[in-house]
Amino acid sequence: MTTELTVTVRGALGLDDEQRLIAELERATRLGWRAERAGDSGHLAGGVVEIVLVAVLTKTTELAYEAIVQEVRDRVEQWRREHLDKPQFTVEKSSDTDGDSRPRVASESED
Repeated sequence: MTTELTVTVRGALGLDDEQRLIAELERATRLGWRAERAGDSGHLAGGVVEIVLVAVLTKTTELAYEAIVQEVRDRVEQWRREHLDKPQFTVEKSSDTDGDSRPRVASESED
């Protein structure tokens, strides 16, 4: 079974916000995260953007998944509180059980 965690952040972001959030998530979860820009990524001075951060988990119990998802939500919320214009975020978990082509998705969001 493989589970993918996706954090989507939308709002006014600075130039180093993406790397700071990735570093924080990697420290907190001990997972490798990758960033993907959604839409226009040509903002040189930050601005309103959408970034997607993804981590893949394998061979972990359901209880551990829930703990990791909660840790991710807590870390993103902590990072979010540092901003005057608070970005919106969603945390999604999708699972593929041994080749099942229909992923199960759970989504939580914060406005």
